[in-house]
Amino acid sequence: MEKANAGHEKYFYINVLINGSFHNYCPIFNHHTIFWKRLFKFIYLPPKQINYMKTYYYFLIAAFVLVAGGCSKNDDDDASGGTNGTGTSTINIDSQWQYFAKINGTSFSKVIGATVGGAYSTSSQTAIPPDSSNAAYGSVLMDASLTNEYFDVTRNGHHFLGSSAENSEFLDFFSAGNYSYTTEEVNGVSISWRDETTGTIWTTYNGSSDQTGSEFVIEQVKVLSTQFEYTIKVLAHFNCKLYDGSGNSKTVTEGKFVGQYSND
Repeated sequence: MEKANAGHEKYFYINVLINGSFHNYCPIFNHHTIFWKRLFKFIYLPPKQINYMKTYYYFLIAAFVLVAGGCSKNDDDDASGGTNGTGTSTINIDSQWQYFAKINGTSFSKVIGATVGGAYSTSSQTAIPPDSSNAAYGSVLMDASLTNEYFDVTRNGHHFLGSSAENSEFLDFFSAGNYSYTTEEVNGVSISWRDETTGTIWTTYNGSSDQTGSEFVIEQVKVLSTQFEYTIKVLAHFNCKLYDGSGNSKTVTEGKFVGQYSND
């Protein structure tokens, strides 16, 4: 990631990996609104001995991931790859990057494949010790054009000293267990889901954000790589309420998710 200064404003350029080649994107000027949301949220945080802030996004088109990982598609991939497919709840730690859930009783799912990509995202506020830095790590399924986010699970509120967490701290932050639904600055998780019919983004933190009776449970974690960048794979099950910010809600049940996260 590179930074360019214009006066006192900082513009962040994100290196995006597409089919093995890096491309630079500026979230201030392009149309990838997912970056705007996260970047502006941190730009306008009250300063607390902030040294710098970073938001970066590595996008891996499914074909590249399949080649690099030496994996091949299986029957579950085809069964759950549609917008409103029948899906599959038989997801395990060795499954492809994907999610399955029933939203108001209808099955939805996405699996990394020819038209679906997976992405890591990190938003962080870096402070000078003895104050602690704060990071949120996202795992996102998006379309291949980089314009539409399908499903995002973000692990929020990692506090640590220094500019970045140690890999051991990062791994411990994803320990198996039950996590509350929160916003980026508070220890927990958040989920966002895009209704492809209307284009509406539904999240666990919009509106009243009431999550009484909800749960998000990390079942298993697997280290994928310790070279170049430290990446892990997470298996979780969940149920929750999603809100559109206009007073409407949807109930999510039988949710299963397996996705990747990076500490970089």
